[in-house]
Amino acid sequence: MTQHLKTSSAEAPISIYSNGMKIYRQGDPSGSLYSVQFGCVLLARVTYGGNRQVGGFFFPNDVFGWESETEHCFSAEAAGTTGIRVFAPARDPNSTEWRHKQLLPSLTRLREQLLIVSLGTADARLAAFLCDLVERNRNDLLVLPMHRLDIAAYLGISPETVSRVLRRFKDAGLVSVPSTHYIKVLNLPALQQIQ
Repeated sequence: MTQHLKTSSAEAPISIYSNGMKIYRQGDPSGSLYSVQFGCVLLARVTYGGNRQVGGFFFPNDVFGWESETEHCFSAEAAGTTGIRVFAPARDPNSTEWRHKQLLPSLTRLREQLLIVSLGTADARLAAFLCDLVERNRNDLLVLPMHRLDIAAYLGISPETVSRVLRRFKDAGLVSVPSTHYIKVLNLPALQQIQ
């Protein structure tokens, strides 16, 4: 069930999504932009062959929903309890100015995502992913509301490889893994050096 929280009249209301709920589906009409207020959103799509691809994760202050087509190419779903503001151009007269302010950071985020998934080794991809999360969240204790399957699909590696690489990082003293959804980065400079 989606809940709406009333905010000031100048802002769009916050819609709350439970874990796994769709914010929009692949093939739905596009046009609005979405701003994450809290929680996490993942973009995923199913290929013609039936495989699930994860196109990115979005955290507080990230904006998603940019499309050049009239339909969404990915589905957006909540990973954990997530709050979203929707900015629809037809209903929001300040939308154009807001969109322009969001474009450059969104393009920068896309570039960073492309760099992460283009790295050669599984170790380098996972290390870059963890470093990116530390930078985005400004915290070395990472809350991972998404499943390891989604992280693996995003990085283009198997879930077993994610677990093996995390075990190597843990054994090397780079991270600790207090539970399935938490990773504490212990040695960020060493993680940043993995290529």
